[in-house]
Amino acid sequence: IRMIAQQTVDKNLRRMLEKSADDVSQGTPMSVAFSKNYPQLPTLFIETVRAGEISGTIDRSFGTLEKYYEKTYKLQQKVKAALSYPLFVLGVAIVVLIVVMGFVMPTFTSIFKDLGADLPMITVVLISITNFFQKWWALILAVIALAIILLEVWKHSDQGRLQWAKFVLRAPAFGNINNLQACTEFATTMATLLEAGMGVDDSLDVTSKCMSNAYHQDQVHSMVEQVQTGAPLGQIMKNNGYFPQVLNEMTAVGE
Repeated sequence: IRMIAQQTVDKNLRRMLEKSADDVSQGTPMSVAFSKNYPQLPTLFIETVRAGEISGTIDRSFGTLEKYYEKTYKLQQKVKAALSYPLFVLGVAIVVLIVVMGFVMPTFTSIFKDLGADLPMITVVLISITNFFQKWWALILAVIALAIILLEVWKHSDQGRLQWAKFVLRAPAFGNINNLQACTEFATTMATLLEAGMGVDDSLDVTSKCMSNAYHQDQVHSMVEQVQTGAPLGQIMKNNGYFPQVLNEMTAVGE
């Protein structure tokens, strides 16, 4: 640990490693030293190290963690790449709409007024929308900002957190990507903890805390009690409805 600390550039991380090395040299378990000196460390990291200490395979635990974080990083990059194009298109569409409503349409509106001719209904509606945007643009921005703030407050409530998580999983295009990401998080986290020697119920409990989607967090956490009462994990996952069939079947085969 001291050797790693000497090679670490981040001052806070280096200080944590040095303190942890002192604690370990005095007989403190490594997992306890890490969680005590650096509470920001992920639950998965601490619990995997603790499982390795209990089973006497801490070297394998660190190897498993290295693979896990490498896979997680690659997954995050793939998700960003998958979402970047639709988000870019959406952003361009919003910019184009603002330019058309703010600069292009006012020019045409003045031309139409000078002509004094009867205009098609669609053109009249478009001109009315343009006039509305020009007159009330500040109010529109205020309403949008207020809506965003209220949405964030609602998302942090217990009910809002779950409802938003379900919406994200059902959203067109984005929903499938988010659901596959959650399934990957579940599979890689469970594999990491089980390989480190942790029991299935404890692995599920830690995995629930590592899921990025709140709905999946609650669903995975509810599996703990069901597994403890003897229910097969593969069947529990199948009843969940969000896990793909191949993951359910492979889990059942593993059991």
